[in-house]
Amino acid sequence: MRPKNKVLRNSAKCLKCGDVLASLSRHSLTECSCGSLAISGGLRRLERYGKKGDYIEKSIVEVECRKKV
Repeated sequence: MRPKNKVLRNSAKCLKCGDVLASLSRHSLTECSCGSLAISGGLRRLERYGKKGDYIEKSIVEVECRKKV
């Protein structure tokens, strides 16, 4: 049984410059002002471009477990 994830908000905060980024459409690429973080994927997937410790994840994801009958 694999859970189904639904992205409700795709966003992250850069810890270097303080910018909060949001990706609203699947093919949009949003970059912070210092260039340390970029995000994309809209409400389909969470894509991050940058070092793991340079940002805080601000996304909201709903996890739905399916029962196998």
